[in-house]
Amino acid sequence: MQARIVGAGRGLRWLAEGWRLFRAAPLGWLALVFAYWLMMTLVSLAPYVGVAAASVLVPAFSVGFLAAARAASHRGGVQLALLFDGFRQAPAAQLVLGVVYFACLALVLAASALADDGALARWMLTGGRPADEVLQSDEFVMALACAAALYTPVMMMFWFAPPLAAWHSVGAAKALFFSFFACLMNWRRGDRLTHARLAVLRSSDRAKRCRRFAGHVADLPAPRRAPADPLRELLRELPRRVRQRGMKRYEARLGGRFGSARRKNPS
Repeated sequence: MQARIVGAGRGLRWLAEGWRLFRAAPLGWLALVFAYWLMMTLVSLAPYVGVAAASVLVPAFSVGFLAAARAASHRGGVQLALLFDGFRQAPAAQLVLGVVYFACLALVLAASALADDGALARWMLTGGRPADEVLQSDEFVMALACAAALYTPVMMMFWFAPPLAAWHSVGAAKALFFSFFACLMNWRRGDRLTHARLAVLRSSDRAKRCRRFAGHVADLPAPRRAPADPLRELLRELPRRVRQRGMKRYEARLGGRFGSARRKNPS
């Protein structure tokens, strides 16, 4: 078994394909969602074990939704019986996955309770909404952030594990392992693409700032010429005048010598 590594843009196409599958049978999908919510609500209302039992059933029901999506992609009908496909194929593996899922959720809520004294955990387990001042407190926000960070690897483990166990006869432990590392490999690719795109954006931003700076420089008025300094002009003209006066004296002296020689030798 080999994990497929796809680009980050595949997520957008995946959402578009999901919308296309929903449009193929909207009433069937709505019936599945309503039946799922109704059954999970009834199970969670059972005293003492209701919430735990509902958590254990989540992986098996996820296989049912995937079976419905597969049927819709093959232009088949989305029937209510497909929702229980996970209970018919490898039920033992689905039960093990459900127990592991419940244990992971318990650990996540227990870790979040360290930040807000269990306000988030009580809300998730009993349905009792905390007071507004508790919801707006920094401790509750920290508990939400902690729960989201810890639930991310749990979601990675269970993203592909239920269909792997139901359709490919993979054991629960191997299914969790393959699912986690398949998500991790694609996350690394997406992280590299994100860094590459950020680098391109930063380089383009630098280029824009350089062009903007060049435009500002071009719009600046031309520098004015400094007023002439008389002393500097005199020092600049002095050597030229001295040279000119020296040349005139030299020419006059040469002219006098040639004149006297001509007078001595008239022939």
